[in-house]
Amino acid sequence: RVTYRVGEDAQQYLKERRSQALQKLGQEGLKGGVAQLELTADGGGIPVGELKRQSKAEITPETALTKVRQLPKGQRPIQAREARLIIAHEAGVKTERVVDCHIAPYENTAFTGERMLCAAVEAGLGDETHVHGVFDMGAWIKGQFEEQFALHERTAVADIMHVTEYLTDAGRVLVGQKDAKAWAMERKHRLLAGESDAVLTELAVHRCDGSCLKDEHGSCLVRVAQRYLNRNRAYLNYPEILALKLPVGSGEAESGIRHLIKKRLDVAGAWKEENAIHLLALITIRASGWWEDFWLFREQRDVTSWWKRQRGEIKPKFRGHRGKRQDDQAASPLAAAEPSDEKKQLASA
Repeated sequence: RVTYRVGEDAQQYLKERRSQALQKLGQEGLKGGVAQLELTADGGGIPVGELKRQSKAEITPETALTKVRQLPKGQRPIQAREARLIIAHEAGVKTERVVDCHIAPYENTAFTGERMLCAAVEAGLGDETHVHGVFDMGAWIKGQFEEQFALHERTAVADIMHVTEYLTDAGRVLVGQKDAKAWAMERKHRLLAGESDAVLTELAVHRCDGSCLKDEHGSCLVRVAQRYLNRNRAYLNYPEILALKLPVGSGEAESGIRHLIKKRLDVAGAWKEENAIHLLALITIRASGWWEDFWLFREQRDVTSWWKRQRGEIKPKFRGHRGKRQDDQAASPLAAAEPSDEKKQLASA
């Protein structure tokens, strides 16, 4: 419970930082900035669920109860909820990076887009900054990147490792399981050399005969790879990106999902979604190097609150049982006793 309360403070701290970043972006503009900014993003599932118990009306003599509180034993249906990770930093400087971990509301990609923009501002985005993105080309990532950085010089590329995974699956159909990886690696090198048209043509000539390996939706794995490459054809410009000495792989984001998010949250059981959000806020602060600044923020907030109480601007909250306390005082012999002469003198003084 203490951790969750600190997590609430962490959310407030991050909210204020994002507000300041957007204010800076909107009112002053972003003069200069770093020359080159690298941005990557990814998502990974974490277990969430709400505990559900039978209502009092549903309790029967056969209902299993907890040992201590004698409540109906509950069930917690578990589902995977996508936790999203954004990493932004100056090109070539990975020791100082801005990280954002969050859970976005359903069907609200703009929520993540705003986080993406704020992370870039914190990392040094300016009006002269070139922004380079490396993604797996998920709809929420690609669309928001293009929308949020529409006014900036930018490049983006499909993560070559993600592309290779699609090609490996296609190779299982075309050349068999044993040779699929080698076949995919050869096509990967051809893509890096700028031969995307040749690779797409090779996938297009395949004719499904009903015995092809299929994905969970019943589609041939070759057709899945072909659709992915065609859909992201504009982001297969690997020779151009390599010539600029920019990355074409998003291993940093995949590593972050594994070591920052899943290591802490992908555990046995399930989280309440709001509690998972608290933990992600704390992970964001620590991974971004803002840990000491966050605790200073809490300390300054407590000092400000203390002075307000001293000046009478806010009233302290009484956390006891006021009614019971007053009853106890009325019933106490000490409460009705006549004050001593010494107390009377102190009172008059």
